[in-house]
Amino acid sequence: MTIFDQDDGLIWVQPGDPNSICYELPCADTDGIQREHGATATSMCRVGNRWVARGRRRGIPGESTMSIAMYLSDVETWLQRQAVKGCSLPVYIHKGPCSSGTFLDYMVGELGQNGIVISEGEGGMVRGMAEAGDGAPDKSVTTSELSMAPYAPRYYKLSETARTIAEAEPLLDIAFCNEAQCAGICGASEDLCEDGIITADFTTVGEADTWFTVNGWAVGTVGATFPFAADEAVTAAVCFKIDQNTTRHVIFCGTTDAGVPCKCGYTDDAGATWTPVIIGTVNGGYFPHGGCAFSLDGKHIWCCDDLGAVFFSDDNCQTWTNQAAPYNAGGAESLYAINFIDKDFGMCVGGTTGASSVFLWTNDGGTHWTLGTGPIAKICTGVAVLNSYYAWVIEEDGTVWYTSDFGTVWTARAMPLLMTAGGDVDALDDFCLAVCGNYNDGASDFGIVYRTFNGGYDWEYFIYDTALMVLWNTTG
Repeated sequence: MTIFDQDDGLIWVQPGDPNSICYELPCADTDGIQREHGATATSMCRVGNRWVARGRRRGIPGESTMSIAMYLSDVETWLQRQAVKGCSLPVYIHKGPCSSGTFLDYMVGELGQNGIVISEGEGGMVRGMAEAGDGAPDKSVTTSELSMAPYAPRYYKLSETARTIAEAEPLLDIAFCNEAQCAGICGASEDLCEDGIITADFTTVGEADTWFTVNGWAVGTVGATFPFAADEAVTAAVCFKIDQNTTRHVIFCGTTDAGVPCKCGYTDDAGATWTPVIIGTVNGGYFPHGGCAFSLDGKHIWCCDDLGAVFFSDDNCQTWTNQAAPYNAGGAESLYAINFIDKDFGMCVGGTTGASSVFLWTNDGGTHWTLGTGPIAKICTGVAVLNSYYAWVIEEDGTVWYTSDFGTVWTARAMPLLMTAGGDVDALDDFCLAVCGNYNDGASDFGIVYRTFNGGYDWEYFIYDTALMVLWNTTG
């Protein structure tokens, strides 16, 4: 365990959007971010002649705050410039005993999202009176008070931990189903990412399997049964609660079957039994990639297939409606990934190798889809929607693209280590994203994962071989 002191830290600001360069604030002091998690309330009942606590609740969190002090100089600081403009800027506090002035050279970080300067002050500005022997004057200092979004996360260098399951086939998708939960009337305490599902390919050994966990993959259990044929792969998976005590896991078939249309299967008992479901009416369709399905909840589920169709379910995957996307069941373009930020704004991507990249968007939940212009002519394998104008896409060759105008203009982001094959991209919020794919060092293929916490300007990467090797770099 490393213990830090005041000298083991740097302050960074990001005056552009979250996907822009971060600048160090030299000669700057702060005590850190003050987080207001919300006032508490206790519900009391009188029992006899005493009061008994029956429940405690925490209210809505307040804004986070921090104060930054800097020497007054003849150069305007980023804080002063943003205060005049009235614009927000993220603030990053990085701790590390060997901080070198490189953004990703850190051990622990704190992020104040969307900080706004709400007041400014000065100290030690003028000394017009002095007595002999008073000593040197104090330095002139400016102080900026910032108010930031209530959620002010901490982040750490990832630990080198790998989970394994006894599966011989390639793993194609992973999904988690639960929120964090305190112990109480709703059940036992749960951390995030405890209830999960993994899907597997079919190649030559056995059949494709589906794996389940209830403890974050400390233990994984293979489903006892399987809803598809033994030689059919499982690509995408989603999961969600259908009542207080039941989680529904849904898997999507990744192998074409000329005799039937696309198909999925769902289980409410972790693979002990399955209900198969036919999706659409055109035979031969299938789901070619792990990103082909997405769910907000059991009432908002989308999937896309290799024939260019997008389907929607509002009844926990029991029935599906074809949303008549531009390439609907035409087979001219395959769709590989779909993602929504809410029930209205979403994107769907795909394409044909060497011929095209497909990019579709909707602002009404898929009732209408608009055919946009994608990046260069390669298959898009993953998409993450951040808001109504910002999104990220990854292509089959590993190139990562972003758009700040919902697909009118695409810009490639150079990664610190170039992938040889793209997988998927996912986003927690505007700042924290992850990308996965394959990396070939000239002799072997490795799984590679990238992470960013400043909106995509700087990326760390992690390569899995026999252990998870943690490396870092900065890209401009």
